[in-house]
Formats: sequence, C-alpha cells, structure tokens
Amino acid sequence: MGTKKAQVAIAHKILIACWHILKYKVVYKDLGEPYLTKDKQEKATRHYIKKLKQLGYEVQLAS
Repeated sequence: MGTKKAQVAIAHKILIACWHILKYKVVYKDLGEPYLTKDKQEKATRHYIKKLKQLGYEVQLAS
C-alpha cells in the first residue's frame, strides 16, 4: 500500500469516528493497543487454521 493511500485510509477512519461521536453525542474512548493486538491475533489464528485444513490436518484448539 502506498503512503498516500495509507494516509487516506487513516483519515477515513478518523472521519468515521468523528461522525459517530458527533451524531450519537458520545465521548471518545480509545480502545488502545490490546484491542488491536487481540484482533490481529484472532485473524492470524483463523488464517493458520484455514491453511492447516487445506493441507489436510484436523485442527482442534485448546485454551
């Protein structure tokens, strides 16, 4: 992704957040890094499970 494209994507996210704050009159609440890390971890988990299944492995997750 190019620099300008990334800047536009971030500006879009900020604009959407501002719109929600103004429309619903709510206080901005930063979800922080744990929110982003958790999302990234869940996405990676789904990705690797899918890849393992494509390779013919049976996958069971244990916590």
